Amino acid sequence: ADNLLGRLNVDGSNSADMVSLIGIRGRDDGGLTPLVPFTDFDPNLIGNEFDTLRAETVREVTPLYDGIDQALQWFTENPDDETQEKLNHRQQVIVVFSDGIDNQFSSESYETIIINKCLQNGIMLYAVRMEAPGRTTDADNLEALALQTKGIYVTHDADTHEEVLSLFSDVVSQRQSYRVTFPLMRRQGDYEVLIQVVDTPIGD
Repeated sequence: ADNLLGRLNVDGSNSADMVSLIGIRGRDDGGLTPLVPFTDFDPNLIGNEFDTLRAETVREVTPLYDGIDQALQWFTENPDDETQEKLNHRQQVIVVFSDGIDNQFSSESYETIIINKCLQNGIMLYAVRMEAPGRTTDADNLEALALQTKGIYVTHDADTHEEVLSLFSDVVSQRQSYRVTFPLMRRQGDYEVLIQVVDTPIGD
C-alpha cells in the first residue's frame, strides 16, 4: 500500500491523483475505521493511517463488502460537491488488500450488488490477496469481484511481490484516463472518430 501511495501524484495540482483510505475491522472493534476522505494534496494523511493500521492486530472477521460499498458511495455520491466534481473527471479504481472474503459478512446477492455498481459507474476493482502464514481463507469471491469489474486479482507472497508492484504500475498508468461517451445514430459497426480536448487547466 505504501508503494502504491508513493507512485501517485498527490500534490494539489490540477492533474493530481485523488486518494482515500477505508480501514476495515470487525464490527465489534469499530467496523469501518479509519475513514480518510479523498485528498488530492495531502498524501501524509493517508500514510499516517497506514502506519497506524500496520501496528494493529484485528482478531475478528471483517466486513469487507461493507468497506467496498463505502468506497463506491464515496465515488458516486460523495458528500463534498467539490470532491465529487473532481472525481467525475478521473478514472476510478478501488484497490483492496485482504486475506480473503469472510463468509459471515458475505452473500452472493451483496457481491452482485457491488459488481453491478462498479460496472454501472465504470469503477474497476483491483484485489491483492495477502497470504497469511498458516491461515487459509476463501479467495474465490475476491477474485470474482476483481475480474467481473474488469480489474485484476493477484496473490501477494514472497514469490509474487514484484508481480504485485507491477499491478500498481497498471493503476498509475490510468491516472489521466477520461471516459468519453456519446450517442451515434448509425448502424452498429466500426467508425473513425476525431476527438479534440481544448481549454483545460493543463492545456489542449
